[in-house]
Amino acid sequence: MSRKLLKRAPLLILAVVLLFTGCPRNTSYVPTLTLIEGARGVIPFDSASFVWSGDNTKDGLLKYEYRKDGGNWVDHGTNSEYTWTGYEDGLHRFEVRAKDSNELFSEELLCFFFYDEQGSVFPCEPVTIICPYRAGGGTDRLSRFVADELNVRLDETVFVENETGGGGVNGHVSGANADPNGYTMTMVTSDICTIHWMDIASINYQDFDYIVQLNEDNAGVIVSADAPWDSVQELLDYIEGRPGEVVFSGSSSGSIWDLARIGMLSAAGLDIDSVIWSSTMDSSSITRLLEGEVDVLTSSVTEASCQIKSGKLKLLAVMSDQRLTGFPNIPTLKEEGIDWETGTWRGLAVPNDTPEEIKAILEAEILRMAHSEEFLDISRSNGFEVRIRDSKEFEEFVEEQDTLLGAALKLGGFIN
Repeated sequence: MSRKLLKRAPLLILAVVLLFTGCPRNTSYVPTLTLIEGARGVIPFDSASFVWSGDNTKDGLLKYEYRKDGGNWVDHGTNSEYTWTGYEDGLHRFEVRAKDSNELFSEELLCFFFYDEQGSVFPCEPVTIICPYRAGGGTDRLSRFVADELNVRLDETVFVENETGGGGVNGHVSGANADPNGYTMTMVTSDICTIHWMDIASINYQDFDYIVQLNEDNAGVIVSADAPWDSVQELLDYIEGRPGEVVFSGSSSGSIWDLARIGMLSAAGLDIDSVIWSSTMDSSSITRLLEGEVDVLTSSVTEASCQIKSGKLKLLAVMSDQRLTGFPNIPTLKEEGIDWETGTWRGLAVPNDTPEEIKAILEAEILRMAHSEEFLDISRSNGFEVRIRDSKEFEEFVEEQDTLLGAALKLGGFIN
């Protein structure tokens, strides 16, 4: 072997090793946490214990941090147990997360519990969830999943009662007028923010106390695959130049999807009558768009997701405050400079004057369920966009929605 080749031998050996083993990688593994023991439900004890285990396939050394009732994170070292004492009566929240040597954090583990030193227990009889819509629909499926989960979490039977009629009015009215004792909840929807404006019912959103919001199916701006517009701005420019030519649809006049159109056009500075609204009384609007009978849908992205993903329809924008998880490349209207968002949503509420401690118990268990992997799975399988808001956030959101939808109804000439 020549002297030159001998000098290069170490490099040749290294090249062969890299060829068969690959280049070294700086792969990071995010830690995971599993709860072994934790307080839940109603407890009469002034001491709550939590035990967890952490895993990291690369670096076995994990440190933990916890926080109580939304306070600051506290360093807990390598200790995987914590006992909390000295809390007051009411709802409490405990969180813990793991951190590895690369400063990577796990997802937080959440525990909710309600402390009542008198040891009173709720519920002690069956609970009913009123679903204002027909059996088999999206709201019904969500209601039944929640009922099944709460059967276990509350250790009491939870029923779903479909009180249909009036496009959701009957169920909402029945739920608002139920005894305020926590034994009747209602799966309220965005309709609670429109029915009173249109004098369909005497109740309004203020007749409920809000527990937890579970989902939000935002409207989208949807066109056919061969439509000449590839962005919402191109569509709006076309409408401005050719008023009265473009046909919109999505549902009946005055419904949430019609209000989506009205709000978008108004926020974009266009006359709401610069397009034609073709009312549809059923779910045939997608078929009508595919067959060329209408040009644009302002309707549920969830309902049209199969056709959008298959390339038969185009989604130009979503009416949401953030991009949808199922369509991360599609901008929001706000990103396009149009300050408008809307859609239909669902969440659990109880009648006014329901005792605070009962509402807190329900909120704790429903929030715990809503953060579970089972809830995420059922939401994905049904095409629901998960949006979780606690009682305070939910109430603020509904109040805001009532104002926005009322303004859209006025713009559309549905109310004075």
